[in-house]
Amino acid sequence: MFKCGNCNKVSVRIFTKDKTKMVKAKKGWKHFTVGAIIKKDNKILLIDPWNYPFKYKFPAGHIDKDETPKEALKREIKEEIGLKIVSCKLLFNEILENDPCSRGVDIHQWHLYEIKTRGKIKKSEEYLKIGWYSKEDVKSIKLNQVYKYWLKKIKFL
Repeated sequence: MFKCGNCNKVSVRIFTKDKTKMVKAKKGWKHFTVGAIIKKDNKILLIDPWNYPFKYKFPAGHIDKDETPKEALKREIKEEIGLKIVSCKLLFNEILENDPCSRGVDIHQWHLYEIKTRGKIKKSEEYLKIGWYSKEDVKSIKLNQVYKYWLKKIKFL
C-alpha cells in the first residue's frame, strides 16, 4: 500500500502481468502507454486521480496487448472522460525510466498525442476532479512528475 504524504490517500502498487502490453527491459519491465493533451481557450484538461500516484495528470493509460497506440488512445479517452476523438497528432514516442505506475512498473514507452475532441465530459470513477487549467493554474497544483515533464516539453510550463 502507498500513502500520499500530501493528502493521505492510500492505493495499491504491486507488480502484475495482465492484459497490458509489456516487455522485459534491461532495468526491469516496460509498459506501453498513451496520453492525451487536450487544449481549449489556452487551458489544458487535467484530472485529479483517486489512485497512485495521486497527483494531477492528463488523460492517459496503458496500451493493451492487442491494441495499437491509437486504439488505446481512443479507448482511454472514452473510458476516462467520455469524449470522442475528432483528430489526433503524435507529439512524442519516448521511453521514460523513472515513471512508476500502480502496476509496479517503472519504465514506460509513451505515445503522447495532442487531440481534438467532441462531446461532453462525463463523470468517471477514474478521478476525483477534472477541469481546465491555465498555465498559471498549473503552477499551483501538484502534478505527477512525468506529466510535469511533458508539460515542460510542450512549453505549457
